[in-house]
Amino acid sequence: MAVVAVVTLLVLYLADLYRVDFRVPWVDLAARLFLALAAGATATAAIGFMLPVLRLGRLAFIHILGVIALGVLTSRLTWTALGKRRSDSSRS
Repeated sequence: MAVVAVVTLLVLYLADLYRVDFRVPWVDLAARLFLALAAGATATAAIGFMLPVLRLGRLAFIHILGVIALGVLTSRLTWTALGKRRSDSSRS
């Protein structure tokens, strides 16, 4: 699980999904997220192929990446929605 976590954190960082100081449209955010997770899934599968001890089953692999995608997308959209309200109230 540590390998999955490290690879996922690396691809999310490389896709600039941890930067919350700029606003992006939700479609662009979803596209970046799913491209990053596709790259992470490929890297995790390659590591599992090279080291069979680290290989995950198909269902576990899909479940882990699905939960990550849903969690990151939900948290970023919530952060963006709350940020708009905060900036609107600070202008008054």
